[in-house]
Amino acid sequence: LSKDIRELSEINDELAQKKHSICLNYLSFEDNWYPYEILKYKDILLFYLISYYSQDYKALKNIIDTFYRESKKENNSKVATEVSKEITRTLSKSTLVSDIEDYKGDFSKIRTKSELEKLHNEFFGDEFKNLSSTIFKILEKNGYYRRTYLLHHLSCNIRKSGNPLNENEANDINYIYTIAQLTNRLIKSRKHQNDIDGKPTKIVIDSLRNSLEIMFFKERYSGFYMLATKDGNNRIKERIKERIEKKSLKEDASVLIKNVLDLDATEYKTSDHSKGVFSSPDVYNCIQKSDIHIINNRLEDIKDSNKDEPFFTREEQLLKFISLIQHHGIITPSSSERCMQVAFNAKLNSGCISRQVGAVVSDQFYSIKA
Repeated sequence: LSKDIRELSEINDELAQKKHSICLNYLSFEDNWYPYEILKYKDILLFYLISYYSQDYKALKNIIDTFYRESKKENNSKVATEVSKEITRTLSKSTLVSDIEDYKGDFSKIRTKSELEKLHNEFFGDEFKNLSSTIFKILEKNGYYRRTYLLHHLSCNIRKSGNPLNENEANDINYIYTIAQLTNRLIKSRKHQNDIDGKPTKIVIDSLRNSLEIMFFKERYSGFYMLATKDGNNRIKERIKERIEKKSLKEDASVLIKNVLDLDATEYKTSDHSKGVFSSPDVYNCIQKSDIHIINNRLEDIKDSNKDEPFFTREEQLLKFISLIQHHGIITPSSSERCMQVAFNAKLNSGCISRQVGAVVSDQFYSIKA
């Protein structure tokens, strides 16, 4: 049980205590709780990259030379050359690479049970986990931001043309779901294996940053929920500093923080989508399309006014939403959620077809006045 889930005695309001207790008791039963598996977006990109280039290490070196940098202006070939040599040595020692190369970047034809089993064993097996861990340690050792910059461009290029390098700067809409289709096949392969083992399939995709990929999964899975989290800039800075200390990164904290926040701001923009370039990240649209919003509150943020709130910390909010996902209607909406639902319905009375806005005015007890 997380230390950020409070005891009932720490919550003042009796109704709030009851809701908190219902969710906590529900998930405390062994049959009701099963841990979620994490599908990391970076692992999916690496798997695709290996399958696309197979053992063409010259092409992999070209990718690292092009995108493994602090900025577009940087041209530090010495660092890139060293990294590509280390990664090439790592890949050449792996027997798995020759198996993955059979896909040649096309996972759309995987349908049969035997094909799903093969994909499952390759991606979810210990060999690929160790391979991925080793490669990303190499990338992070020489620059966490360089690694992030590399992944940003790889994902954009794959969605643009299917080619991770995309030398010709193609922008073909037919490839927009390339990564999503691979992710979907991986989920299917995991579900197939879990059905054999008699286990439920619960997966978190960490993390989607393109709104069209979100719609891809929403259309295919009734049990897909897009969850957005919100952190202040100070918390982001704290996390980056913790990562530098934990992984013994050589980068200057202030420079890394600035670069990460700048890249984050770029991924929030929706200007590319308005121009018809749908391959770019558009986090702002992703947030709008999210079903669940989590605020990363901590216990130290609680003030007296929050002690009536049963689900204040991040962990408590997750406790609530996981309970509702698994057992619909286990608790009723909060007062603020009821007001928001009325506001949502009120917006439908707008005559504008492009931008509909609704609002509710209530008193301090959430009694609706207008």
